[in-house]
Amino acid sequence: MGVTPDSGFVEVSAPPAEDGGFLEDDFLADVKATAKHPGGTCGMARILASLEGDPLRWKVQQALDDPGYTGIGIATVLTNRGYPVSDYTVQRHRNNKCGCARWPT
Repeated sequence: MGVTPDSGFVEVSAPPAEDGGFLEDDFLADVKATAKHPGGTCGMARILASLEGDPLRWKVQQALDDPGYTGIGIATVLTNRGYPVSDYTVQRHRNNKCGCARWPT
């Protein structure tokens, strides 16, 4: 265990748990239990789905695809029109860093 001179990384081995398994197994199971299930979507994708068949959906998608529209602008207008969403959620969706990017439907 230690830092290798050229990597800068520390090698760590997990201590055994009382039942003979590793403590990290419990950690990973807990993380999986709290994560979104596959097929889960972000708030922006849920809004888009709720607008299916509405002409507004196309306009929202056009704004998302155009970097000339800011995330905060999109979020503000959607929220004012009854679709509450944060600019953070809009940006994560735009940058494919949201739940629907990890779990495509």
